[in-house]
Amino acid sequence: MDLQLTNQGVVVLGGGSGIGRAIAATFAAEGACVGVFDRSLRCSKWPVELEVEYVVGDIADYELSLIHISEPTRLRRISYAVFCLK
Repeated sequence: MDLQLTNQGVVVLGGGSGIGRAIAATFAAEGACVGVFDRSLRCSKWPVELEVEYVVGDIADYELSLIHISEPTRLRRISYAVFCLK
């Protein structure tokens, strides 16, 4: 299925596991430039064929979060943001 996401900038907050990880993987498989922001380093391993930038941090730290959220997609405009937070 072609969702026309090639080269689109996507940020997934809480994308390290569960449904957030599945969403991030789907965007990446469709060719999007995906940045994942999550609290846990343990979920940072991704298959090589999925180009995913992974950033560890806590969304509760507002100033730090703004820097980290924009870092993975710094070369692209963010087209989609997905929040999968507990």
